[in-house]
Amino acid sequence: MTKDELITCYKSLGGNESDLLELSSTEGDKPLAASKLAYYQDLIPHKLLVHAINCEIENFIALDAPNCEANLRLTLDLVNRESFIKDPFVCFFESFNPGVTMDESNSLHYTIKSSGDKNDMRLMVDHFLDSIPKVKRFRDDIALVADELFTNAVFNAPFSDVAQDRTGFINLNKLQQGELKVMHTPGNIHIGCSDPHGGLRVYKLLNKLKNIYDRGVGKTMNMNAQEGGGGIGHWMMYERTESILLAVQKEIKTVVIFTVPLTRCKSEFGWNKSMHLCEF
Repeated sequence: MTKDELITCYKSLGGNESDLLELSSTEGDKPLAASKLAYYQDLIPHKLLVHAINCEIENFIALDAPNCEANLRLTLDLVNRESFIKDPFVCFFESFNPGVTMDESNSLHYTIKSSGDKNDMRLMVDHFLDSIPKVKRFRDDIALVADELFTNAVFNAPFSDVAQDRTGFINLNKLQQGELKVMHTPGNIHIGCSDPHGGLRVYKLLNKLKNIYDRGVGKTMNMNAQEGGGGIGHWMMYERTESILLAVQKEIKTVVIFTVPLTRCKSEFGWNKSMHLCEF
């Protein structure tokens, strides 16, 4: 999508051109506060994080990435945060597949009840993916995202900043349980998770990802090195996905959704990304 096409599309969906900012016009300084959405042509994932951390903008769209129009719809849906976060998976799905109802034929819902459920979750995700064309070469990436979301929902989300020992067994009561969702829209698999805690701090996570790039991925991957290992699961999800949503209603609900585009070459990592950040 070109710059002019994006502007035309955004206006046709009900947005105002004044909401938009071309990211090349700023080098990470704070842009006009009125901007709701920044678009860009080519920006490596590391640099996008710098802009997201420094700029007062919550939506970023890559012109040369798939799903531009879907991400424009999602940007407008997020204007009403309270309404969006009540039913985030349906809103997200409908942004990518307007006019189609999300149901058992195009989505999988899994309630996360304990740390012992991971194998069952994996089997259900695999079964759901079996009927989807062109998904075979992306199965490992989808499994990685699902595993990481599951692990965070069990060992991190219910316990604030005090992560639990991941080798132990944890049973979650009904008030602690998270929800894993896998959705299929044309050309995409979306993997998301919600929890009833609202403990994720979006910009803390973005800074953690940026620090991995700053420090070097190799050093972070070295679990024996000082500071090694921290955040590498989040980095791997960020690298292997495209349209990303991080939405938090503090102390009430967290929703994260990652998109794996099935139209991309499997060897491509570090794709240009569209990203939506919402914390209130």
